Amino acid sequence: MDFNCEGKIDSYYRDLNLEDATASVRFRCDGVEYTRRVFTSFSDNVMVVEMATDKGNKTLDVDLRYACSLTSEVKSEGDYLIMKCNGAEHEGIPAALHAVVMMRVKSDGKIECKDGRLSVRGASSATVFLSAATNFVNYQDVSANESKRVDVILNQVGKKSYRQLLDSHIGKYQQQFGRVKLDLGHSL
Repeated sequence: MDFNCEGKIDSYYRDLNLEDATASVRFRCDGVEYTRRVFTSFSDNVMVVEMATDKGNKTLDVDLRYACSLTSEVKSEGDYLIMKCNGAEHEGIPAALHAVVMMRVKSDGKIECKDGRLSVRGASSATVFLSAATNFVNYQDVSANESKRVDVILNQVGKKSYRQLLDSHIGKYQQQFGRVKLDLGHSL
């Protein structure tokens, strides 16, 4: 994720919220505040990155691309940036797993998907949806269609608002991890 901000950057802040499993970043560039909030939803099988500028400034310019240490191929297909990668041979056993990662963006700015990158220009906000799937069915069967799996996920996610995705994520996360509270008190 490369932000095209060439001005002075200040007021940098980041946090990891363990109550709702979100990570946030905030900074100012040439007087405009940029925010980014990220969560990976177990309930919807998707990573969501919400980016915005303050006061509706249409100055959000960002390039998104993949980096993978496995043998991979990246291509643009419509408004999707797709990476296909193959597992690696291990201890003489040939790789049988294949994975597909798909990324799509919703934004009020101009979106362009080509040359191995997804670009957003002149936006006040953008939401990135990223999902992945493999051909793994079970230990004897690796015949699943990984492309179809991830396409189904992103089509379902595309029918939901950001708020619905966030609420679903928080509900599932808190159901699983919000069963215990620990209070360490206050220090002097």
